[in-house]
Amino acid sequence: MSEKETKKYWNLIVQLIKNPTQEERELILRANETLIDPILVQQLALFAEAMRRGGNESVAQDLIDYSTQLAERLKLIPSSKTSEGRKLIEEQRFIYQCIEQMVRSVTKKKFQEFLIDNQAIFTKHTIKAFDAMGSIVYAGIDTHMQQVSAVTISAFGKVIQLLPQGDRAVNLELAIIAHRMALQVISYQAMPDEWLEAMNLLGLAYVYRAVDDRSKNIERGIDTYRQALSVISQNSDPKSWATISMNLASAYVIRIEGEKAQNIEEAISLHKKILLVKQYGSLEWTQSIMNLGAAYTARLRGNKSDNIELAIDAYKQAIQFLTQDEHRYDRALALMNLGIAFDERQQGDRRQNIEEAIDYYKQALFILNYNDFPYEWSQVTLNLAVAYYLRVEGDRAENIEESISICRSATKSIKREDMPVEWSQLMNNLGLIYSNRIRESRAKNVSTAINFYEKSLSVRTSEKMPNEWAQSMVNLGLAYYVKAHIADWSTNIQASIDTNKQVIQLLSSENSPEAWSAAIANLAASYGEKAKRGDRESAELAIDANREALRVRTKEIMPAGWALIMMNLGLIYSNRSLGEPLYNFEQAVVSYRNALTVFKPEKLPVDCRKTAYLLGNLYSEHQQWSKACEIYQIALEATEILYKASLFRSNQESELVETNDLFRLAAYAHAKNSDFEAAATIIERGRARGLSDVLERDSAKVENLQASYPSVYERYKEASEALYQLEIEERSTTDLTLDQLDDLSQRNLRQQASTIRKQFKDAIDLVRCQNGFEDFFTPITWKDISKAVKPQQPLIYYLYVDDGGLAIIIQKSRNNELCKINPIWLPRLIEDFVEGNMAILSADKKVSPFGPTWFEAYRDRGTSFSSWLRTMDFLLRSLWHTTMKPVVEYLENQDINKAIIIPTGYLNFLPLHATWGSYEEGDRTDIAQRRYASDSIDFSYAPNARSLTAAQAIANSILTDTLLAINEPRPTEASVLTHAEQEVKSALSYFSINKTVEHERASRSNVMAALSQHSVLHFSCHGKANLFKPLESGLIMAEDEVLTLRDFFDSKLNNVRIAILSACETGLPGARLPDEAISLPTGLLQAGVAGVLASLWAVDDLSTTMLIVRFYQYWRRKNLEPSEALANAQRWIRSTTNGDKMAYFLSLKEENHSNQLLYEAIDYLYNESVWLNADENDFLHPHYWAAFTYFGV
Repeated sequence: MSEKETKKYWNLIVQLIKNPTQEERELILRANETLIDPILVQQLALFAEAMRRGGNESVAQDLIDYSTQLAERLKLIPSSKTSEGRKLIEEQRFIYQCIEQMVRSVTKKKFQEFLIDNQAIFTKHTIKAFDAMGSIVYAGIDTHMQQVSAVTISAFGKVIQLLPQGDRAVNLELAIIAHRMALQVISYQAMPDEWLEAMNLLGLAYVYRAVDDRSKNIERGIDTYRQALSVISQNSDPKSWATISMNLASAYVIRIEGEKAQNIEEAISLHKKILLVKQYGSLEWTQSIMNLGAAYTARLRGNKSDNIELAIDAYKQAIQFLTQDEHRYDRALALMNLGIAFDERQQGDRRQNIEEAIDYYKQALFILNYNDFPYEWSQVTLNLAVAYYLRVEGDRAENIEESISICRSATKSIKREDMPVEWSQLMNNLGLIYSNRIRESRAKNVSTAINFYEKSLSVRTSEKMPNEWAQSMVNLGLAYYVKAHIADWSTNIQASIDTNKQVIQLLSSENSPEAWSAAIANLAASYGEKAKRGDRESAELAIDANREALRVRTKEIMPAGWALIMMNLGLIYSNRSLGEPLYNFEQAVVSYRNALTVFKPEKLPVDCRKTAYLLGNLYSEHQQWSKACEIYQIALEATEILYKASLFRSNQESELVETNDLFRLAAYAHAKNSDFEAAATIIERGRARGLSDVLERDSAKVENLQASYPSVYERYKEASEALYQLEIEERSTTDLTLDQLDDLSQRNLRQQASTIRKQFKDAIDLVRCQNGFEDFFTPITWKDISKAVKPQQPLIYYLYVDDGGLAIIIQKSRNNELCKINPIWLPRLIEDFVEGNMAILSADKKVSPFGPTWFEAYRDRGTSFSSWLRTMDFLLRSLWHTTMKPVVEYLENQDINKAIIIPTGYLNFLPLHATWGSYEEGDRTDIAQRRYASDSIDFSYAPNARSLTAAQAIANSILTDTLLAINEPRPTEASVLTHAEQEVKSALSYFSINKTVEHERASRSNVMAALSQHSVLHFSCHGKANLFKPLESGLIMAEDEVLTLRDFFDSKLNNVRIAILSACETGLPGARLPDEAISLPTGLLQAGVAGVLASLWAVDDLSTTMLIVRFYQYWRRKNLEPSEALANAQRWIRSTTNGDKMAYFLSLKEENHSNQLLYEAIDYLYNESVWLNADENDFLHPHYWAAFTYFGV
């Protein structure tokens, strides 16, 4: 526009200023209609700015308002009468203020501070307002002023584009508008440097743009870079060429269109060229080599391992020149990228690599903070969470909890409305972590994971973010696969198949090899599940899908992914019904063994354990026992690594649950391979591991250490006591939800546990360095088992698998200290029979074809007592033939009348001593003619051999001269124990030193305080078992307080010879992990009690009182061992008529006139017996006498 034309507009504006009323201005505009156009709007804004600079604020504001009215009249903006119009006007005013502030600011930093202070004002409305300014921003000004304005607008775009604070999506949109607006005027010919910078920044903004289609945005960025590079060369402008080429190369790495492998090769080639023109060690050179490292990390061609090493080398070269003071941002990025590379590293020790990654992420976070670098901080934080999820070192469960804590902390900063891309990644990561969470219920965790994936997919759409969408979809499909094993198998397996098929249809192996191959592998796994259920076609589809995935997942490029497919192929071939069986078996073996070349115990213990477990089972099915033993040992090694890495007892149990029957299977295979010592040792190591650890920690060896090396002993005792206190603290928080125990508390507890565990390990290592203590606190050996065996009282390990069962009898003769093993094979004791009939009431139970299961009948005994009795009869008779008969006959032939049973699996819930047959095999109806296992053998029980050794040491050192009796605590909601007082009187009568805590005084705290002061504990009260939360099992005290298993675990009762738990369900272990025998007897043995008498179900009040009274007679009067006393008392209860019992009580009364307590108890029982039919036996059935079992020595 010429000077003459500009003067016309200015003259018009002067007139408008002099005539401020609306009527006057309308007349002036009518006289100058040819000047009413966008140029006038622009000139009014410029004139207003000049007035403001001159200090005339009121005139400036008047002109701005009038320019707005004029813009509305010309329909350049919406009407200010609407809320949208008013908002747009306000936003445009603010943009003018920003640009003015930028011009005024002395430094770039000053302007950034202004923007940070006002960042909340930048919204989607700002984008619209800024875009609307494009039509008038250059109106009415000459070329020079247009160029000045364009440079200013471009500079504004640059500052806001690089601003770390605020809504990044909004910032990038404003930057794109600014650069495009500037490029309307700035040309390469007129302003080459400014044009190249604007094009480079525009390309960057497109590549990282958060709205619209991601693929198209990246292509726009690439096109912009290419357009810029088309006018310059490496020789003509090396600096600009290198900068733009570096950004182009980075865009190629994340490019969606085209062949991904070729795109990355293009990036690598460009980065190498750039490095040739950059000065070694300069900031530009370090940025280039960092980008080259990122390209190598993403590279698909060549050897994956070598590429990662090249990436690590590149990052390490860069980081040596990036100081924290001068290059804070770039150093943090380099550290983050090093973390990513070490996460993916294949060379070296996997465990150490992830530790390195975690360390690099933490170093990066030390430099970054959310306020200054929110997006970079978010990325590092999310990567750190994944690293903890992948972590091999330390406690797997706690690593996952730490990962969740990090993510939950990040949710406070990463909001969907501000950072949708990062938020969607966070949701995806949380889904991944919860899918594999160990704590809480599996069903709850998987449902939570699915919810997170669905949230992620609300942002990650296939149109806008196809690769990220595919990642979340693959994970969602896997979550459905896991959920299918928990509930609604058919629906969830189909959902998994459908989800993965969507990914496969959209992606290709060339463009998205990892996501595509993951979807194929997951699809194959789902087909494999259908094949296991008899779908032959699905097996073939699974094999084809896995082979297809192997085109991408090679051992060289994706070793862990390749190994996972190998494992899945092994599983599919193991269950394949088509083809030759021998071929399928060989293919399965080869596949599993291939997987184990990558899945090593020390590197990937979880995958190793699973694969070795499956292969061991396969060898066992084909009776290749020596090979099964070899492979099971690998699974056991991986299990041991995971167990020892666990910080908390609950996590150790979780690791054992993962392969609940591994020890049984491995022991059975070793027995089949004729290595019975190894079989016994393995099954012992798998029994009550937690109890063994505590007993070994406090064993007699420690006292020997005190005598020989007192300073070492003191250090060990200090570490041991700290561990004991940690276990108490853990148990106190077991039932707290995560909401009750905040992230900081969890983290502090983990750190405390880690420190204590390390101190304890160091103390053990120190002890082992002392002469004579080299084997201190080592895994149990055959020698240790032998020590627990007493002459003529063998140990009997019972175990069962799919192939059958086995009793391993370990015995010593009267005159021989050497142990011998006699195996008795039990081919009919199969897993399906035991676990089908014993199924706990849960969603995953096996269905019994024989009617109600043991626990179903027990649950319904109140409404169908006869069904409970029939179920008991059926199972105990079946177990006589399958389990006990050959063992009893063997013991009888050996002239043995005492034995200790160590059961495994669901046999822990059963009274094996009460299994029965008939003396006349044809007679199954007359209950009086039954032959019970306990007719000729006194059976007791033990969690394991180590507990017997510890219990014997306690028993040898204690006199049973003092009794603490707990007599019917009340008030309680439970029914009145009519006969409890007489039972307690009988017990008291045998001890000159005794104490009774009864009724209202029997509070939990009073009883706890008195426990350790007596050598015999007698509880006559109500009990309850919680099969799924065994720490809550316990004895009911006054006011319904529960003296729980947790309380006993937390106690030290080193002077107690025996605890008699005359209450219901006091011997039942937890159902989640029966072989850990988490029960009241175990808790008492761990606390230091030598023997425990406890019950397996809710017992009858009167028969129990009679049984206990008779038990004391045999124990205290006839000096039988407690286990013998119980067996004799049970035989007496079931073999005597009501009349016999009445006669016995009458004679006992006459013998004990001087013993008032016993006389009163016996007189009471005599009077009760009078009311019973003398010719019958009301307590003949095992329900009335067989519930009680004796644990210990």
